[in-house]
Amino acid sequence: MLPIIVLSNDAETRRDLAAALALAGFGAVAAEKRPATCATLPDRVRHGGALVVLDLGPEPGTALDWCRAARRELPGLLLCAVARGPEAALEVTALEQGADAVVSWPPDPRRLSAQLRAMQRPLRAAMPAGDLALDAAHRHAVVDGRHLALTDGEFELLAVLHRRRGSVVTRDELSLELHGRTCAAGDRSLDLRVTRLRRKLGDDSRAPRWIRAVRGEGYLLLPPSA
Repeated sequence: MLPIIVLSNDAETRRDLAAALALAGFGAVAAEKRPATCATLPDRVRHGGALVVLDLGPEPGTALDWCRAARRELPGLLLCAVARGPEAALEVTALEQGADAVVSWPPDPRRLSAQLRAMQRPLRAAMPAGDLALDAAHRHAVVDGRHLALTDGEFELLAVLHRRRGSVVTRDELSLELHGRTCAAGDRSLDLRVTRLRRKLGDDSRAPRWIRAVRGEGYLLLPPSA
């Protein structure tokens, strides 16, 4: 499971949600006030390394606005909204505004756990044991069951290599995909991005498991059997 961050403007609600998550078996839980904008969210959230549980509060208007903005700015965000009361219309609205799932207040730990695990099921199902998987819809990557906190640029690089897995992708092809231009002489930005991605994959350039550099050509993402 991804780490979880609870966002609520009410301190008591933050404590209650964190307690419900702990009771449901989730250990990596942080809780803080809902920020005014997504720009101030922690990096691990912005880059797909955490799942958000958003309290809509007793007056959900501003929280729903925040949810809509978050979905627009961070399309890969995994977000579960907590709605006060059983009103079906509010649940529908929350889903329409960008929530991936909705649970009612007070949260039932078992239901909350089931929702959070179901949100990540497509990615887990797509990944053979010991392999690497991408969820393009949510911009998530998982390697050996470990969620990677990738920047947008790192995810896009990995996505290009993943689409052509097992084949060499030239530096010019990668640069065209990522920047809309071929590599300029002496431009090492692509190689630096590969280095950062390798570091997060836990890869070794001297004995690569994931990304192999092909001298004079480019890079390839090794197939699972390699």
